[in-house]
Amino acid sequence: MSSVPSLTDLSEKAANVESASSTHTVVLLGASNLRISLQTVVSTLRSMYSDLSLFVACGHGRSYGQWSAIPFRALPGITQSELWPALERHLAGLAMAPQAPPPKALITDVGNDIVFGVPVPQILEWVAKCCDAFRAARADMIITLPPRDRLERLSDLHFKVARTVIFPGSRLTRGFMLEAVEALRSGLLELAERSGALIVDPPRDWYGIDPIHIRRGRRPGVWKSIFDRWPVAAASTTSTQTISLPRGLMGMRPHYRRYFGREQHTPQPVHHADGFRLELY
Repeated sequence: MSSVPSLTDLSEKAANVESASSTHTVVLLGASNLRISLQTVVSTLRSMYSDLSLFVACGHGRSYGQWSAIPFRALPGITQSELWPALERHLAGLAMAPQAPPPKALITDVGNDIVFGVPVPQILEWVAKCCDAFRAARADMIITLPPRDRLERLSDLHFKVARTVIFPGSRLTRGFMLEAVEALRSGLLELAERSGALIVDPPRDWYGIDPIHIRRGRRPGVWKSIFDRWPVAAASTTSTQTISLPRGLMGMRPHYRRYFGREQHTPQPVHHADGFRLELY
């Protein structure tokens, strides 16, 4: 026979349910734009949600479905990362609080895989897996499209310089890139329609000389405009109190990476305090 729970046990469970009911779960998937803006992104989200569990998979040159590497560091594809089982466990813990806000999800920086020579149908298949997982979790989804308007205005010389600086060693041609970007945009629009995701089409003025990275001065406004696309009711926990951010945010390590050829594992979350939980993958 099971024992009757004590009043302490019941109060703890009630507190857990109450805490879960106010927790906002946000999942961000991306590559370099997300990585270089992480401090701004966290600051923006913290100003919107006073109780936030944030799951992020990003990184320079990040692929959605295969290992990718920049000098000295390699990361698994986003669909291969441990973000998904971690998110599943987290959402299972919130299931006892049916009044908890629905998760919010952002899929951005879809396009690196074109430079890696991955066919557009394969890229879309990887993104579709992410959308399926978010749809199963009843998440409010946003997908940003590759910046066609800015890329179309690149001269051949500007394109070659940007390709060399951002993706050294790539032999991608401007013509092939534009065709692939157009096909990818079309596929993402269809995918968004099927999955109920909102679309953000980046305007040309988000970018400067660098045609794929948001200008530094525009980043706070850009990320706020993207996150504001989520349902207004989801921001009901906005706090006017001073928001504290974790120190050394940009230096925090993801759950798993290869660095100088050596495997590195970092326990998650990398930060958990003051109503804010951050996990990096």
